[in-house]
Amino acid sequence: MHPEDYAREILADLGITSFPIDPSIVTKEFDIEVIETAADSYDGFLLRRYAGTKIFINKNIPSIGRKNFTIAHEIGHYCIPAHRGNFQCITQYLNPFKKNPQVEIEANKFASELLLPEKLLKPILHAYKPDFESINELSEDCGTSLTATAIKFASLSDDCCVLIATSDNKIKWFQKSPSFPYEYYIEIGKSISYGTLTASYSLDGVLKEPDTQKVHATYWFNGRGINNTTTLIESCVPMVYYGVVLTMLWFPEPPFDIQGPSEDDDEYRYEESSWRWREPDK
Repeated sequence: MHPEDYAREILADLGITSFPIDPSIVTKEFDIEVIETAADSYDGFLLRRYAGTKIFINKNIPSIGRKNFTIAHEIGHYCIPAHRGNFQCITQYLNPFKKNPQVEIEANKFASELLLPEKLLKPILHAYKPDFESINELSEDCGTSLTATAIKFASLSDDCCVLIATSDNKIKWFQKSPSFPYEYYIEIGKSISYGTLTASYSLDGVLKEPDTQKVHATYWFNGRGINNTTTLIESCVPMVYYGVVLTMLWFPEPPFDIQGPSEDDDEYRYEESSWRWREPDK
């Protein structure tokens, strides 16, 4: 089974069918005590003892959404059968933009599906735009962190969008939506153009330009239908805790006539009906 499958089983067993999903419901079901404590060396700590299991959470975590994700991450260590023993999880282990041990990646996947299950989230995504003002509203509605919500949004959205994480003015990570053109190559390690909104951000939160703007697509990538007149919408926000800037890019209109790859290429097959376009707010 995949980590997400264990999360879905728990949600089904507990009859959880709406947002927000409180991870304390799960910890109470498994008789796990959750303790907030001042900690310098970890964000979350799963401690198994004969007398009972405890999850320690760093009380200095700045948002309830991130605390919920950290608790869900530790529940993942508890519920995934291959995760044996105790787990002391530093901030990096909960950072999706870093290379982490496989068990930490699995716990993150479990946490994402426990708090933002695809079955509940996908039907409501049409009510939210692919910009950070709207995604922040979604995170508040779901009681989840902005980072986890943005990643899940990009992975499930019908909008033609891509979420990109940058650090030191270079692309470090990305997540394309299912309808984002496969042939638009995003290069890890590429320097960000100074013509982008992302480049105007600094990680102390100082914003030199509006947080959403129209930019030339060639500032980010090239591909079929992309030329010097092709534009897209860029929305971004600094995530100081993780040391990255998150950027959501999406097309307000089709970049080319949708033909798709050949029918023999299953890896890149997509349907015209999956494309959906929105005009940007004036």
